[in-house]
Amino acid sequence: KSISNSGTEYNASTTIFVNSAQVTATTPEAFLVSQEPFDVRVVNPSGLAATLEDALDCGGAPSWSTASGNLADVSEGDAVSTSALSATDPDGSAITYSETNATGTASANVLSSVGLSLNSNTGVITGTAPTGVSGDTTYNFYLSASDPQGNKTPRAFNIIIRDIVTLEFKL
Repeated sequence: KSISNSGTEYNASTTIFVNSAQVTATTPEAFLVSQEPFDVRVVNPSGLAATLEDALDCGGAPSWSTASGNLADVSEGDAVSTSALSATDPDGSAITYSETNATGTASANVLSSVGLSLNSNTGVITGTAPTGVSGDTTYNFYLSASDPQGNKTPRAFNIIIRDIVTLEFKL
């Protein structure tokens, strides 16, 4: 069985005693990152038991390749299409992207509030820059790179919308 850091116990769905030195167990899919690391307790058929502390975790957190900071600098009303974001998972799992708060624990909506959208698979931000900005405006937001096990790594980004100044000349 696996025992979370909060004491919750999970029984393996299958356990095979290969030989006196090897056991193969299938872990349940319900493991949560917030409960790692897990202790592993093995009880052999004769009743002998041993616990290996902090032996199992749900994997490492994603690592960003895209530097934090500015993703686009466009004039108001222009089309926005950023380059794809890039992050990798140390376990090789697929990464998804979402707009979150600074800690990655809650969703946020800076992008959608100004008419932009984030592709969760590629990390590309698209849309039309808002009009009517009074002066050049920087929109700051956080994006999180997440893996299927729930590991998240947030990073700070921004998009600058430039005010178009209209000059009128009279002759």
